[in-house]
Amino acid sequence: MAYSDLHELRRQDAERTDAIARSHTELLRRLLAAPRLSARDVDRVDKLPGVYVWWLADAPNTCLKVGRARLGARSEGLRRRIRQHLSSNEANTVLARHLAGDRESPWSLGIDFTHRAERKLFLATRCVYQLLTLPELTVDELDAFETYIERELQPLYLDYIRQPKLRGVTTSMPRPLPQRSIRRDAAE
Repeated sequence: MAYSDLHELRRQDAERTDAIARSHTELLRRLLAAPRLSARDVDRVDKLPGVYVWWLADAPNTCLKVGRARLGARSEGLRRRIRQHLSSNEANTVLARHLAGDRESPWSLGIDFTHRAERKLFLATRCVYQLLTLPELTVDELDAFETYIERELQPLYLDYIRQPKLRGVTTSMPRPLPQRSIRRDAAE
């Protein structure tokens, strides 16, 4: 391969990288401009792939969790994923596992998150979510955008927590929570 060909490939790669970054910035702007929804809005959520962000309702700059929903066998996308989170079943949501292990956050005081009913009530009454449908993105593009949102918003519940092997016993704990709230306007 000639030097000029290699130089041209690098230039094209840089252009693609710049276009992706601009696209991610615009998509994040759209996501953060979307209305904040609560548990009672779940039936209005589209059955399409996309991304979502969970926030504390009384601390609107505190990002709890970022995620994405793909189309699966049931083809219910975001609606199914939000319902799964609201059900707070540790078997099918990382958010439920993070909450179940949370004993130190200010919002966990006085709440026993080891009980599913307490987690469900917390999500239904003290949290809101935003979402953005993205049916035009491929699975890889959706995953890349989720990673970008995580980097920009720095959710407090991040990383995968394995499903417990024994009832009531977690196999790993969430990372320690930072002592600051994430400023929503910093990402805009």
